[in-house]
Amino acid sequence: MMAPLSKPDMAAILMISLGEEKSSKVIEKLSEKSINDLALRIGKTKMVQAQEKLEVLRECRMLMLAQEYISQGGLPYARSLLSKALPEERVDTIIDQVERHIEGNPFDFMEKAPPDRVSEILRTEHPQTIALILANLSRPKASEILILLPAETRLDIIKRIAEMDEMKPEVVDLLKKSLKEQMKGFLGTAGDAIGGVEAVAEILNLIPQADERAITQGLQAETPEMAEEIGKLMFTFDQIANINDRQLQEALTTVIQEIGTEGVAICLKLCDADLKEKILSSMSANNKQEVIELFDGLPPQLMKDVEVKQQEFIKVLKQLSDEGVITISASGEQDAYI
Repeated sequence: MMAPLSKPDMAAILMISLGEEKSSKVIEKLSEKSINDLALRIGKTKMVQAQEKLEVLRECRMLMLAQEYISQGGLPYARSLLSKALPEERVDTIIDQVERHIEGNPFDFMEKAPPDRVSEILRTEHPQTIALILANLSRPKASEILILLPAETRLDIIKRIAEMDEMKPEVVDLLKKSLKEQMKGFLGTAGDAIGGVEAVAEILNLIPQADERAITQGLQAETPEMAEEIGKLMFTFDQIANINDRQLQEALTTVIQEIGTEGVAICLKLCDADLKEKILSSMSANNKQEVIELFDGLPPQLMKDVEVKQQEFIKVLKQLSDEGVITISASGEQDAYI
């Protein structure tokens, strides 16, 4: 008897079965992470058995039919039609998958809930449960909630998010119902990506640096390999020192347009002398003089306000990195120009 196929395996087999031309049209609509995961799964698929291919194609066809039936008459209509051709258990599975696709993120209802109230409820939950929820929330929301949780539990939660792969639908459903019940009265009206080191890196990039350092140091002590993998995906203000001088000159023009010379001056309040000099040296003479004058005249700043401004600076650099204007390196190695 053939072993059940996981969803990632089925996706890989479907792409292989469709052939290069048709698969490429599907893949171009996926996120970069999904493409990487799919490519990895395809690479590990040595040979597709005829029975496996047939099962995947049938599954895909049934899901497409279910969606078509739903568009014509809703879930009850789709269930009624599919029940005429399939066993009830099979119909339940298909309808459940389509319903999840329509509903989207099972924890969307938490996005507009106050972070402090959410953190109060989550304090009594198991770290694995908290990790599952945070991995499915937007990164800004997850970071807001994480920082309100007890410091001694954050490291465990972060490790569980990084190691997370797939969710069991029945577990998610039970958790969703329980949380909705607990959160009645302060829910707002309100993504199906799961965890992984990418999620952790994005969350850690959004919390205060002191807390990020504490969690990162804990990871380095307990799971150095995971810490290294997460570190490669993160970008902190200190890593500006690793950007090629020529690229930084070009990037600072955009940064100043976005946050202004005063914003840059505020950012310099919380960096070492070498980095401060590197940033100033990469500006035009006029901008450099203006930033120095603003820096010297700045009143005392709250650390959290400086960190917020540094995050704005970093956000611009990340956008430029995505556009290929600059290369951000975590190692300190700079690309040479020849």
